[in-house]
Amino acid sequence: MHSAPKSAELAAALREIHGLLESYAPTWYTGVHERRIVKALNGGGERAAAVLTEMYKLLNDYAPAWYTKKEYEKVKQVLGPMKKR
Repeated sequence: MHSAPKSAELAAALREIHGLLESYAPTWYTGVHERRIVKALNGGGERAAAVLTEMYKLLNDYAPAWYTKKEYEKVKQVLGPMKKR
């Protein structure tokens, strides 16, 4: 049985994704996304998990060249326990 990811792991993964999105500013990344991430980072818990999942899906759908396997695997590892619950 897998346990839910810890808030610290979620926050760290979400901060990393936020940093990448802010740095590379893909055209599909809007102020709405940015505000949702900031709100999720401040609130944590299920909100952070939901926003991280949303950003993970968007990054996988758009597959920008700067989104490396390293980032993909890190987020996948954090989200993995949630998907198996």
